[in-house]
Amino acid sequence: MMMAVSTGFCELGGGAGNKLPAFLVVSIPNGEYIWPVSTGKKKNPQKLGSAALEKVAGTFRVLGEAGRLALLQEMKGGERTVGELVELTGQGQASVSKHLKLLHEAGLLARRKEGVKVFYGVKEEMVFSLCKLVCGSLADRQRPRDRVDFSI
Repeated sequence: MMMAVSTGFCELGGGAGNKLPAFLVVSIPNGEYIWPVSTGKKKNPQKLGSAALEKVAGTFRVLGEAGRLALLQEMKGGERTVGELVELTGQGQASVSKHLKLLHEAGLLARRKEGVKVFYGVKEEMVFSLCKLVCGSLADRQRPRDRVDFSI
C-alpha cells in the first residue's frame, strides 16, 4: 500500500473551460481523499466524512512529534535497526522502540526480521514529500532574523 500526496486539475466533460480548481489528493492505506485547494466559485467541494477525517488526523498525529520525524529522516537512506537509530538520533532505546511501534502501526514503516535483528524502513515515501512541502512553506514564511535551515 502506498501513501501519496499530489495536486492537479480535474477536467469536466464539455471542453477546456470546464476545469475544476486545483485539488490535493491524499492516498493513505485505506483510501484516497480529495480536497479542493482553491474553489474560486463556491461549488459543493467534496468533503471527507468523519471516519476519513479521523484517519487523516491520526496520521498527522503520528507525524506530529519531532523524535519520530528524526527517525524517519534517518531512514530516508534505507533500513535501520533500533540500535543504529538510537546511535544516530541520540534518543533512548525505549523511546526509539515506542516511536517505531507507533509509526509501524500507522502503516508508515515496514519491519523485517533477520536473525535477532529487526530492520525498519519507510513504507510510505509520501512522508518525505509531505515534510518537503511543510519545510518549504516554513522557509517561505520565516522572518530573516529567525532564519532556520529547512532544506531537506
